[in-house]
Amino acid sequence: MIPLRKLTLAGITGLSASLSYGQEPKATNSVLNPTPIEVLTQGDAAPKPALQSCLDSDPKAKEEVSPFMSTLTGNWGGYRDSLAQNGFIFRGDLTQFYQGVASGGKTNQFEYGGKLNYYVDIDGQKAGLWEGLFINMHAETRYGEDVNKASGALLPVNLASKFPGDGNLTAITSLKVTQGLSENLAVYAGKINTLDEDKLTFGGGIGIDNFMSGGLTFNATALRAVPYSTFGTGVVFLVDHQPAAAISVFDAVDHATDSAVNNLFSKGAVIVAEGGLPLPFEKPGSVSIGGVYSTRTYTSLDFDSYLLFPQLNRAIPVLGRETGSWSVFYKASQTLWTSCEDPKNAWGIFSEGGVADGNPSPLNNFFNFGISGSNPYATKDTFGLGYFYLGLSGPIKGTLALAGLNVRDEQGFELFYNCAVTPWFHLTPDVQLVLPTQSKQEAACVIGLRAKLDF
Repeated sequence: MIPLRKLTLAGITGLSASLSYGQEPKATNSVLNPTPIEVLTQGDAAPKPALQSCLDSDPKAKEEVSPFMSTLTGNWGGYRDSLAQNGFIFRGDLTQFYQGVASGGKTNQFEYGGKLNYYVDIDGQKAGLWEGLFINMHAETRYGEDVNKASGALLPVNLASKFPGDGNLTAITSLKVTQGLSENLAVYAGKINTLDEDKLTFGGGIGIDNFMSGGLTFNATALRAVPYSTFGTGVVFLVDHQPAAAISVFDAVDHATDSAVNNLFSKGAVIVAEGGLPLPFEKPGSVSIGGVYSTRTYTSLDFDSYLLFPQLNRAIPVLGRETGSWSVFYKASQTLWTSCEDPKNAWGIFSEGGVADGNPSPLNNFFNFGISGSNPYATKDTFGLGYFYLGLSGPIKGTLALAGLNVRDEQGFELFYNCAVTPWFHLTPDVQLVLPTQSKQEAACVIGLRAKLDF
């Protein structure tokens, strides 16, 4: 059999070509305080038979070295380490938000809400199955209220509260099975949380550690075609045991709150291809380019996983339907400073953007740029400052004008400081200034406080 021992859960859990290749250090909060999956899946230690030593481990020894001690619930008396060494990692987090529109926007109001994430990661070889098998599950609970609509913005000012859907609900948004075929090739299939897979050093995220705004957490270029959570399959090409390129095929329908598989691809398929390379500078950096094509038939105002279209109070003519939607995008990051003691404590710059078809996509173009990473004087803390620009297409502007809405391109800034109060508790003040799409609305000043607990 082709040796697969250097394929790890931490290295293979991603579709994005720029996930890891050439990007270290990843100066985000999860890397400054590595999760157990990042610590326990490194190296070439031989796996144990399934569940061996779960009851005969030395709890005191485990408590002294366990990466789980950086979580609120700790090492469960040593059993959590034993489970991890046998291929089973359980982790979770609770993030609470108090956020409001202080001025401008649609309405001035403050709201409280929260988000729970639950993860199960299985290494098949360590669990007594076979080499190269990995299984990843991500479930989410959303509760409370948010001010995404109150801001008047198309892109959510609190991305984490946008998913998995409206109201108080729980859903499994990812259940992915990956099989490594060699040290340079892996295949995967299952229900895919595409936001989880879209990684960018210093930028990106799911809104609970880094930036909160949708304009700075994902590449909006492809939002017309790519659902938040859907079923799919793909091939990942690896270099130095990290993803360097990927080709994926997804169902064109969002399945964030359902698991219906009886009509997959009945409305079309989405093809995503991306490849990345490291930048030729002294410090780590990378750039990747990719493309998306969907065979689904859309109108420019069809439901979108990410955008918050304004309510239309006036009837509009029947919209023309277009079959097929395309976009081309890029992502880039470059480290500017690294700590002498630990190169993973770093800060740098990032940017992502691209162009889309303009119809049926509501966008012509998208661009963001920012700086973020570790505070050199308090390396467990992180900071970020970013800007985004969302260029609406001519057809969508014309359509909304018929409904009595004069619209413009959307843009915004965000500034945050993530303070590590303890290894498992992070408190983040956040300020955003957003120029909403509707011309009649003034720039929204959105302020908030985010509190995150790692279990």
